[in-house]
Amino acid sequence: MMIAMVMATACNAFAVDIGLPISNFYDQQYEGTGTWTSNTGETGQYESRISFSNNVMTFNNTSDGETSELSINFQFTAPGQFDIYYDANLIGAGSCSDILPLTCQLNYTFGNLFIISETLQFLSGIDGLVRSGSGRLLGQYLSWKENLKATPAL
Repeated sequence: MMIAMVMATACNAFAVDIGLPISNFYDQQYEGTGTWTSNTGETGQYESRISFSNNVMTFNNTSDGETSELSINFQFTAPGQFDIYYDANLIGAGSCSDILPLTCQLNYTFGNLFIISETLQFLSGIDGLVRSGSGRLLGQYLSWKENLKATPAL
């Protein structure tokens, strides 16, 4: 039953307003570690937390004692297709596959400061999440990968 429910809602993992049952990815949080590499060979590690609630995905990253946070909103335009907003500004688009493991692709930009392309792959239903991506951040090209585990619901 769980697999059937995940497959039926896979394209709408974060949606609550398109007529399908609310999925198990709604009101979920993931925590773990990430690594990054720059185009100049620099590398680093950080702690990461991602939460999903009410069609909002919030990223929290902590490195060297400093924490940064960013929240983006998903507005579904069709099953499995969504626009990405920061505040009220359209900054990108994304889509989710209907094949397990559930994989979502996000592409968004903040002017010339941040140009991001990343993949979210949910493992074992919703027990884990691998977030990987690349982009230009403040003029530097970076790639990253995070291995996250589900934590208690929000």
